[in-house]
Amino acid sequence: MQIFHEDKTHQFSYKKLIVPASFISYGLASLSIKELKQLNSSTKDESYEVFLHFRKLAKKVEYE
Repeated sequence: MQIFHEDKTHQFSYKKLIVPASFISYGLASLSIKELKQLNSSTKDESYEVFLHFRKLAKKVEYE
């Protein structure tokens, strides 16, 4: 006689939806809320500046 154990790794849990739902909610809200659009734009600009800085540093290190 075999005893089957329940596999709990593939059970549905509402906790797994919290992070995706929050990202989707933020994305939808940022389509219509002016302040969120500005925050997204400033974050994008800031990250691009950081990217350029590190790229410049990488080139400098590469040629040393």
